[in-house]
Formats: sequence, C-alpha cells, structure tokens
Amino acid sequence: MYRIGEFSYLCETTIKTLRHYHDIGLLEPAKIDQFTGYRYYNDSQVQKFRLIKQLQEAGLTLDEIKEIIQDFNIVDLEKKIVKLENEKNQQINSLRDFIKRSNYVSSSNVEFTTNKGKYFIGKFQKIKNRTALNLDLKEFSNHPKVFINYEKNYKEKDILCFVGYEISKEEKNTISKEFLIKNNLEIIFNDADKIPSVIHALVNSSIMDTYIDIIKFASDNEIQIRGEFYEIEKDQRIDIYVEAYDLKVENLMALKHDKYLEQNLKNVYPKEYVGTWKLEGEIVELPRYFDTNNEHYIPDTELKELQLNLDGTTNFSHITWKENYLIINYNQTIVYDHFFLSNDKKYLTILVNCQYSNARPYKYFYKKVK
Repeated sequence: MYRIGEFSYLCETTIKTLRHYHDIGLLEPAKIDQFTGYRYYNDSQVQKFRLIKQLQEAGLTLDEIKEIIQDFNIVDLEKKIVKLENEKNQQINSLRDFIKRSNYVSSSNVEFTTNKGKYFIGKFQKIKNRTALNLDLKEFSNHPKVFINYEKNYKEKDILCFVGYEISKEEKNTISKEFLIKNNLEIIFNDADKIPSVIHALVNSSIMDTYIDIIKFASDNEIQIRGEFYEIEKDQRIDIYVEAYDLKVENLMALKHDKYLEQNLKNVYPKEYVGTWKLEGEIVELPRYFDTNNEHYIPDTELKELQLNLDGTTNFSHITWKENYLIINYNQTIVYDHFFLSNDKKYLTILVNCQYSNARPYKYFYKKVK
C-alpha cells in the first residue's frame, strides 16, 4: 500500500486533489490509520484514478464521473458510459439549438404592409393543444383555414383561439343568421379602416419560428405588435398576419394627443369616479371571456389602490385627475391615462400607458371599495 504522498507521485497529482476526491466520495483511500489519520492507497486505485482523469479530459463533471465509477467494474462501466453518452448527446443538441436560436437568421419573408381586411367564419374556443384543431364544415371545405391565436404569450395547452375559414365580404353578406345559430358559428373580421397596417410573414420553417421572425422584425424596426396572430392556411402555404403600428408615427400622434389634452381638459371631477378603488387584476382576456368573479393576474404596480378625491388629487403626490383622465408625472414627463366605468358603476378600467413607448395600454381593472 502507498501513503498519500507516494500515491500522488504514481498518479502525477497533488495531495490536495486526492484529499478533495476523498471528501466528495470520488476516490476514497483503501485504508485510513485510525491513530495517525494517514491515508493509504493500493495498486488498483492507480487505475481508478487514471480513469477519473480520462473522463475529466472527456469533459465530464466530477458528479458524472462518480456515477460511472461507483461499484467499479469493467462490465457495468460500458453500460454507464453508453447511458451517459446518450444524456450528453441530448445536452449537446440542446446547446446547439441554443446557439442556433442565438444566431437565428430569419427564415420567413417578413413585411410591414397595408391591412386589406379579412372576414372569417368559425368558433371561439379553448383548445387542449394546437393538434386539437377541429372544425369540419363541408360548406367551406375549399376555403383557407384560419387559426387566430388570442393568447398574449406562448402556451402549449388550453389555448384561447378562433378556428374557422376565411370568406369573402360578398360571401359574408349571403350567410344567414339562422345558419350561424344552427351551427353555433360566428363571423368576425379584421377591420382595415380601424387597423391600417399589419406585419405579414410566410411560414418557411415552423409556425413558432415565424412568430419569432415577426417579433424580432417588429423590435428591429420600431413597430408595435398590438393584435392577435392570424394564421391562414391555403394550398399547403401558411401566412401569418398581426395588427401592428409604426411607433415612429404613432408616438408623434400620441404627443399631439397629449398636447391637446393638456390644453383642453377641464377642471371637472365627476362624482361617480370619486372614491377608493382596489386593483382586481390586469385584463388580458377577450371581453367575451372576462369574468369579474375569476382571479386575475395582479401586476407589480404602485397602483394597487387608487383614491380619487373630489378636488382632483389622489393618494399619490405625482398623480392628479380631471374628467376621466389620470395625469401622471413621470420625472417631469406627463402621461395621460384614460379611465372609464362599467355600466353598473361598480368597476373602473384604467388604460395604463407605457411611459417608454406608445405601446398598447395595459387594462387595469378596479372594484370600488368605498
């Protein structure tokens, strides 16, 4: 047997390394003298140490090596190496996918273009997953299929959507209410008058990659995505559209609007707004799906509770109000947030603007507490 100093020569390593391997249970001495505390090693442990070094040079961690050489024998070692090799391949593939995403080059033809307006017939629904799409209407089997994604973030299940078919404006005018009621269908449309511009992309690789292309294109070109993704499939071609606005133009319009409000808002404080309002959540659902009885996401905002006083002050020193606008001072920059009451006057919705861009306002939903 060899004392630790001798063994370090045999293995061409330091005592510090051998002690560390002992402490973590990777290479324990064959014997420890209870009186002196000296560590002793045998010939077979030289081979074991050399295996550890080889596995380290192959890029394995000490924890992985420990798993391989546990109950060390050559027969089981082959099996463990194969198992670890498969796991490593998965890790390598994940890293390669990460690199691919990091250096992602658009595979879609993305453009910012005029909205021509589209009409759709189908159903609003929540589907288990994207493969669960199913709306079989023989009357429209030769029409382009449409999937409208109403989710504001990536989801793999319980997706809120509209599934149906694209129809022409002329066809829309010929479809009777009785037909819609009988088949539990609805007709919706993308209004070109209200939505002047869209981002359009042709799917070349995958739908999710095309979503990435659209989002990156919008970010790179100061374009704000504000609507839903419309996926339209025809003749094995999938086109994706989404409502979008040029912030270079929109921000100028917003500044003009704020200037108008600054000059025209009257010192009027409607009594129906006066009181204390507690934040119930952020509205992200379509209006048809919004239920005040449901729990909603509470954003990390200072506006958890808002007190509107009859003299135009609030419980915040930097926020006042007139008519139906909050007037917020963000470091000498004034932002006007519009608010409105529900029909029963129990609930207040505030359209909270983003102070950094003219993004679509957040909808904060409040309940009157006193």
